Amino acid sequence: MLSGCENQVSDSSQQNNSSVIVPGGRFYSYRLTDNIKDDEEEAWKANRYVGMYLFKERSSEVVEGCANVKYESISGARHFVVANPEKAFVTPEDKSGVQLMGYAPYSEAVTDDIYPLDVANQGDNLQMQFYYASKSDVLYRDHNKTYLEFRPMLSKAVFKVVPYKGVAGSDLEGVAICLDGMNTKGGFNLLTGNFTASSAPVPINLTCETHEAVALLLPSNSVDGYKLTLKTPNMDEKERECMFTDMEGGVARLEPGMQYTFTIEVEPNRMKISVEQTPIGNWGSDGSDQNIGQGGISENYLLTDIQDFATEDFFATKDYKAVTAETWFYRHEEAINAETNFAKIELDPTVNKKVVYFKMPSDANTSAADKGVGYHVTNALRGHFKLQFKAKMDTGSETTEMKCYLRCATKRYIVGLGGNSGTSGVNVGTDHYATYSMSFDFNKTTAATWDNDAAKVKDITDEDLKDVYITFAFNHKAAAIKMYDMKLLKVE
Repeated sequence: MLSGCENQVSDSSQQNNSSVIVPGGRFYSYRLTDNIKDDEEEAWKANRYVGMYLFKERSSEVVEGCANVKYESISGARHFVVANPEKAFVTPEDKSGVQLMGYAPYSEAVTDDIYPLDVANQGDNLQMQFYYASKSDVLYRDHNKTYLEFRPMLSKAVFKVVPYKGVAGSDLEGVAICLDGMNTKGGFNLLTGNFTASSAPVPINLTCETHEAVALLLPSNSVDGYKLTLKTPNMDEKERECMFTDMEGGVARLEPGMQYTFTIEVEPNRMKISVEQTPIGNWGSDGSDQNIGQGGISENYLLTDIQDFATEDFFATKDYKAVTAETWFYRHEEAINAETNFAKIELDPTVNKKVVYFKMPSDANTSAADKGVGYHVTNALRGHFKLQFKAKMDTGSETTEMKCYLRCATKRYIVGLGGNSGTSGVNVGTDHYATYSMSFDFNKTTAATWDNDAAKVKDITDEDLKDVYITFAFNHKAAAIKMYDMKLLKVE
């Protein structure tokens, strides 16, 4: 008798001669887990939904009733649980084996085991962030736990528009990109792991926020006929076109799971486009390098995105040790006030994103490093890192300097890259969100934020790296800021 996917199972992990199958999984990009650095098990964020199939051992035959069954994650759990207990997968009673296959995110629109794909409308469409995990190892009564390896199956395109030779950054405000000649509709056969024929070559329109845009595209064996049009409304020449086959870098196809970075240098009367191909996430070029514990240059080392937090006030404290790992906090000296002194996450309708929003009064009697808004990082790695985010000031019309301090629980500070002090800063403008970055050397610490004395710099220790508090402040000035899309990226 094979596994009874349609039979209700008890809470026990074993039932007669069968065992309830316990599926875990790892994602290799898009950060759907809370802890990608754990080599053995991972705690999942709540409400991540995956579709599961159960096959007879070393066969393409799906066990009856075990096709496209919805599993979900629960906060703190290290595996998926079936959404409907009556559909839980179990191993066969006759001691034969079965194999598990999964995809994400779960879709009720799967028909004849084909997952529908439509990339015409870009944006925060989770259905476009499609992952597939091929068959697991063989499962049976005494071996009922497995980890699936979910990998992105679409191609990712990153477009960076750069002013060049006589073009100012303001000339590129409002730029947009149109992609022509690409098929936008297709499907993915979940049983075979192959894409079906694609169709519908309609234009894909992208808005460049802070001169950048990102798109997820259907893989293709050829880019013949693919065209990029750059629209520059603030320049005399309103549109510029380039075929993919004419771009510097020689992109000939779009491969699954690969990222293509298009750097578009804009001059007054021409543009030049170069293309760089890298794997999405931290794999080798063939997807075989699964050592995600060491991280990759494109991997965000902050484990929780701003969009994952509730719109609410930050945890307010004067004690760093009271701050929960991988969360935001407000370390304050004056009484919190809804008008003049606060820190919270709220929705900014101008970008339709949750943003960190904080305002601080002037305070010349308090150390700037002890009055700030921050994020608690745990178990940081050695190396050179860049802290990158989108931000704008929310008070007045003048540019304001914002400082950043990386304070360790040992009360030492990580050194800014290229110097000896424990601080870095950027001048943030007010008229629109822009991308800012600060670089730090996670190999060294110093005793104070303001001290540039090389004699006080020491090699970083494991105890220093255990708890790091990324803290923002205004150096005693009264100011307010909104920021989002914060990333901690490795620099080589």
